Amino acid sequence: MRLCAGLFFYVALFVPGTSVVATDRIANEESACDAVRHTASRDIGLRSRSDPNKWWCAASGIRSEFLVLALRSGGACEPPGTTCSTLIGYFAVRQSDGTVYGWDIAEDKLGERIPK
Repeated sequence: MRLCAGLFFYVALFVPGTSVVATDRIANEESACDAVRHTASRDIGLRSRSDPNKWWCAASGIRSEFLVLALRSGGACEPPGTTCSTLIGYFAVRQSDGTVYGWDIAEDKLGERIPK
């Protein structure tokens, strides 16, 4: 998988109970975040120490038909008391069908589609 110029930390593989899949219309930021959590945890292929159910998204705006989100792990820094980033990566969700793509935050452009 080609990594875009932005900073990407893909962290995890399993999100129990997530039901958003491509072909689902995205109605709001919460459903877009569900789609990103599901896709990132299932398809990126890296493991995490944090619980994917605690991951959260921060909207970064709408670009054309895509909602752009920063996905964060919500995990604690290790060792305790240190400073770290909880950023997993930036993603774009096509609002019409829930398809998830990487987002190149440095170039502010759509990245590669993340396979279902």
